[in-house]
Formats: sequence, C-alpha cells, structure tokens
Amino acid sequence: MAQITPNASIVNSSNGEIADSFRIIQGGIQVGNNFFHSFSELDVFTGSSAYFNNFLDIENIFTRVNDNNIFNID
Repeated sequence: MAQITPNASIVNSSNGEIADSFRIIQGGIQVGNNFFHSFSELDVFTGSSAYFNNFLDIENIFTRVNDNNIFNID
C-alpha cells in the first residue's frame, strides 16, 4: 500500500484515502492550471499506486516531500 503522510505547510493539506490497492490523493491547493501538494512522507511500493484526484482543467501537478527521510516510488 502506498504510504502517504501529509504536512501542514500549505493551506489545504494533501491527504491520501485508501481505495482497493491504491491511494487517492486529494487536498492541496490550485493556482491557475497548476495543483500543489506537500507531504512529509510519500512512498509508493511495488503493486500499489497513487492517484492524484484533480479537476479536469489542471495541467501540472507539483508534489514536494519535505522530510529528511528517503522516499521510494517503485
């Protein structure tokens, strides 16, 4: 299962809701056609997925992980 831990560095904290074998990532903040997420942990392991649930007019999704730990996307 994807391990996603939000942080409160942006107004509308990102979060991950579990659905079957993937996490639906919601929250964040929209600026124009861009969407921003911030996490303290973001790991997506073999056999799991992360799905960014955004509006149709979003062209770019920016995600940052601001912690001292290594994160893994497999």
